[in-house]
This record gives sequence, structure tokens and C-alpha cells, in this order.
Amino acid sequence: MRRQFGASYVLAYVAFALMAGACGSENGDLPVVSSEGGVLSISLQALTNDTLFDDIDSARIVLYEAASAFGDEPVFESGCVGYGGDHFEIEDLSPGVDYTIIVDLYHASGCLGTDLALRGVRGGIEVEKKGNASSPYVIPTVAVDAFLPLPGQVDDHYPLNDSRGRVFHTATAVGDGRIVVVGGGEGIAGSDGDQIIGGSAIPEVFDSREMLFHRVPNNPMNSQRVMAHAAAALPDGRIAVAGGVSAVRMRISETTNGRRLNVDVPEYICYSTCDNPNFVFNLNLLDIDDGATQTLSLAAPRVFGSLDVVSAGGAQHLVLAGGVPGEKDFSGYDAFGWEIDSQGGLVNQGTRFLAEQRSGHASVCFRGSSEGGCRGLAYLGGVPAGTPYAEWMGDTTEEFSAATIDGAPLGSSVLLPGAAGVDGLMFVTGGVAGDDMSGVGRLPPAAIAMTTDGSGVYTLLDLGDGFPLAGELLFHTVTALPGRRVLITGGLDYDLRPTSRAFVVRADGGEFVLERTFNLNAARFGHTATVVDGGPFDGAVLILGGLTMNDGGGFELVTTNEMMLPSSSID
Repeated sequence: MRRQFGASYVLAYVAFALMAGACGSENGDLPVVSSEGGVLSISLQALTNDTLFDDIDSARIVLYEAASAFGDEPVFESGCVGYGGDHFEIEDLSPGVDYTIIVDLYHASGCLGTDLALRGVRGGIEVEKKGNASSPYVIPTVAVDAFLPLPGQVDDHYPLNDSRGRVFHTATAVGDGRIVVVGGGEGIAGSDGDQIIGGSAIPEVFDSREMLFHRVPNNPMNSQRVMAHAAAALPDGRIAVAGGVSAVRMRISETTNGRRLNVDVPEYICYSTCDNPNFVFNLNLLDIDDGATQTLSLAAPRVFGSLDVVSAGGAQHLVLAGGVPGEKDFSGYDAFGWEIDSQGGLVNQGTRFLAEQRSGHASVCFRGSSEGGCRGLAYLGGVPAGTPYAEWMGDTTEEFSAATIDGAPLGSSVLLPGAAGVDGLMFVTGGVAGDDMSGVGRLPPAAIAMTTDGSGVYTLLDLGDGFPLAGELLFHTVTALPGRRVLITGGLDYDLRPTSRAFVVRADGGEFVLERTFNLNAARFGHTATVVDGGPFDGAVLILGGLTMNDGGGFELVTTNEMMLPSSSID
């Protein structure tokens, strides 16, 4: 049973605090309130796990006039108060639209950051003159160090969740608390249910300042189907989206040697006929505020490629690399580059010759800047056996150079590894060891310590019993977190079955140690794990989409999304 604040206590306390703030504020920008003001009725919800409220002792409530006002003077702030239940009301508010509320819940009195258990945020709130007690706004909460699913339509105010399943999409943070989601497979077809069909490329924006999904205005990229593409945030806030395909074929079959993954990226695909071109030869530059789009043509297909912004030679560059993983002929998959001018425009630099042409590599920023940009970009894997495992560019070096990594795996090609960098140290795990995507060999986790001149050491990691075979993954995510930590989520495990396992490893000297093991709420692969940049959920991780398997072994799209606030991101 849910517990309740005593209504008279909350109403009296909140009304007093509001009126005191309005009369005594030194800056005078809090609204003047009166007994004629509106009442806001709120209900907290720990989504699917109400037991998370059991040991909550204290709360802090802050109300802003809009999501964009986060960090400015609030309309109301409760201070640290005792927690007595998950329903409360704030009265004497000016009726209007677009209030945003933030509720922090703590394990102990004092409301210290180290005791934060849950953070709830909701925007787009309309305060009614007579209140909304009969239909309170539900505040979705995100837990510290535990993933909770985002709700769908939890009340009649608006849906919070993007409920469409999608796989092999992109989710890109833009630095103000928003994440831009583009494309992804949104249907499964074919006589054997093995054809994954790309959905509409119309971008959606997840605004963590409101916990709300918005469609980008004017339906840009409406005529395209795209998946397995690449995306990057440009310095001016636009999103670059490159390459991809309209469909892929994927099947897991039982053989005498165990389960086997078969992935095919055909040149043509079947709808009513089988002569539909599959590759997307576009680079789209998208303004998410007004939907304005600039489209450039690409000369070569780019599927499961990489797109990065890196500082080098006193300028910023957009670099596109990679091709179709699984192709035994790697020719034609050099990088392509543009210099980003002072007005945000792209100056064509043409082919940026790689030390080795790559397909299905991992792209890692191993050296960041104080401004949040990348000064050292490395490519790992995606090359034929016997060729340089890694190469890099950045800072004063505008061209790609082979990296000398002692101990790097050179006996076979490594396709689609997962990797992330933290201050010159990279964590890499998973992928396929072999000549094509149907390979069954996997690589265990490793650390790569890399210097500014491209030399380094590859060290296999023994992460203990908490990480048994878990590093041998495919279509998983590896994401850098604040505090020199890396998050690994989901993927196909060694037996080619979707896993819900998640791990946090922490950089320790030149290696990584396992810090924490936990679970997602759904087993999934081909999903995204994106760190929110800015806003009240700065540093939180949003898990979107992916595929799972039904009881019959067929693929199904995952329609739930999840979110976590790592303790390492809390001030």
C-alpha cells in the first residue's frame, strides 16, 4: 500500500514556503502567489518496483517554470524535508503550462548526495486553477546504480516513453540533456522471420529534462528507412547521420558445432519485389530544433561504420569510416573527412587514408579535452589478420597512423568489438574473431594503455568469477561513464543468446577492475546505451531498443527502455 503525506502538513508547509519565497526573495523573480493560485498534485512512482521507497527518509522538491530553466532560480524549493509518502500537493501556483518538477529522495536525513536513492523528473506540467488531485501527475523515478524501465503512458497527461521497438539505431547526446534517436529496424519479416526492416528515419528527441520524447519538427528524413548507420553530434548542436541500410538478414541456427550466427547485408532487398536497393548513400546534417536538413551524397556504402568529431591540427574534423562487416574484401573502406569551419559548415577533405582499410571496427575517443571534445581518436579491429590492430589520429596529428600495441590480437580479424576510452586507457571486449560475421570465436576483455604517440600495451583482463565469459559478447554496448568507469550492457553471449547482464569496470592503474555486476530489466542486443550530457540527469545512462528472442528462438523487438543514474556521476 502506498503511504501518504498528511495533506494538511504538506499543503500548509508548501504554501508557507512559497509565500515566504515570494515576499522575501532578494532577486524578486519568484512569482507573486495568492489564494487564487492553482494546485499541483503529484504522485511519485518507482515504475515497477515500489520497494525502492521502503528505506527513503528525506526528500527535496524543486519546481521550475520550464525544463529550459533548470539551473535558474526555481519557482519553489522545499529544502530537505522528511519523507512520509509518495503523494503531495503544491498550492498557490500561477496556472499555466510547462512547469518542470525535480524530486530527489534520500536514504538518510540531510539530503546528502551520497545518500541519493532516486531522482524523479517531469516536465510539460500544466497547473490547473482548481488543482488536479483526481488525476495527479506521475513522476517517473530513476534509481542510483540500478536500471528501471521508463513507463509508457502512465496517465492522461502525455506518454513518457517511446514505445516503438527498434534495433541498430543511433542515440546521440547533444549536450543540453537531450538525446537524438534516429532510425533502427522496426519490423521483422521474411519467410523465416529473418529479415529486419529499417523503420522511418524521422528523428525523435528524448528530453531528460522533462522525461519526454518529442518528434523533431517538420518530419525530416521522412522518405528514408535506415538502420546500422552512424551518427555524431556537431559542435553547433546539429546531428550528422551517415550511411546505413534499409534491411539486414540475421539468423541463429543450430549446427553440429553449436549455435551459429548468420548475418547478411544484401545489396538488394525484397518488399513486393526483390530489386530494392538496400544501401543508404546519404550524409544528413540535421537541426533538431526546426528540422532543417542538409543532405550530402556518399560514394561508398557505410554499414555498422563510425562517425566521430575529433580535434586535430588546430581544427575540428568529422570523420566517417568503416564499411560492411563480414566482407572479406576490405578495399574501398577508407575513411572520409570534413573539416568543420567556424560557422559550423563542412569543408570536404575527401578520402582520409587509413593505415589499414577497416570494416566493422570499434571507434574510441581515448583522449578527451577539458571542453568535452575528443583529441585522440582510435580505431580498433575491423581488419584482416596480420595487419595493424589499431590506428589513431588527433591533437597535432591530422592523418591516421598505425598504432604499435604490444600484445594485440593479430592472428585473426576482429569484427564489431565494443570499446570505450577513459583518459588514455581503453577497455575493449567482445566481437567476432574470424573473417566474417558468421564466426563463433570471441575475444575476452582487455585493457589498452595508449600514449600520445600511438604506442601502447594490450593486456588481457581477469575480472574474476563475476565476469565469466561475459566479456565474450556481440552487439553489446561499452560506454564510458564519469569517474574513469566503463559500463557494459547486454549483447549476445558466448552461446549466442541475449543477455540482460550489465557490468561496471573501473580504471585502476593501467588495467580495469570489476566494480559492480547487475542486470537490465530485459535481455537485449543491438541496443544503445547513451550517457545524458547536461540537465538534472547529467551522467545518467539511457538504454534504448534492441532485439531479444521468444520461446521459439525467433527474434522480437524490445519495446521497453531503461535508465540508470550512476553513483559516479553524482556530485
